[in-house]
Amino acid sequence: QAFDLYPNPAKNEVFIKLNGENAGKPARFTLYDLSGKKLLLVADIPQNGHIALPALAKGLYIAEIEVDGQREIRKLQIE
Repeated sequence: QAFDLYPNPAKNEVFIKLNGENAGKPARFTLYDLSGKKLLLVADIPQNGHIALPALAKGLYIAEIEVDGQREIRKLQIE
């Protein structure tokens, strides 16, 4: 896996840890609802991987991480 996303389920924040050859590279985080509407874009994930989430309704969301043109998508549950 190119990255770890935790905690999942999340409340008001998530952490992203880039793994392997992706560690330390610039990465972009995008959060979508299930209809595909973009809710949050973090153009450069901070070194500590901490991303504060806006006040979102409980439910399932889609998290996308892009590193070096490669995209990986995960489901993210918000409690």
